[in-house]
Amino acid sequence: MEQVGDVVIVPHEDDLRSVIAVSGSSPAYVFLLAELLEKAGTELGLDQNASRKLARSVIYGAGKMLHDLDDDASVLRNNVTSPNGTTAAALKVLMTEENWPQSVRKASQEAVRRAKELDD
Repeated sequence: MEQVGDVVIVPHEDDLRSVIAVSGSSPAYVFLLAELLEKAGTELGLDQNASRKLARSVIYGAGKMLHDLDDDASVLRNNVTSPNGTTAAALKVLMTEENWPQSVRKASQEAVRRAKELDD
């Protein structure tokens, strides 16, 4: 796991299911985000190589900031969001409860459910 992130000791064995949902499965979530950004870029008219390069480099840069800075993710998000700008317009869509907030919560719960099922 150290290949893609930090290792954290949890107090209870049952907590490992939550670790799987938040960390163990999440590289695939990030790869999906890259895949979707690449696809959106090409649908918006960028060539595939440019779209791929931009999506991957921004995920790398944002991940590095999250790793290197102590600020909460919400602070970093707010710092790069101009009021009434393009990012704010996009975030309005993504942050609608039925979009990312609910989807991430449901996906995490599903990973925990499946981990329990595999333990049985």
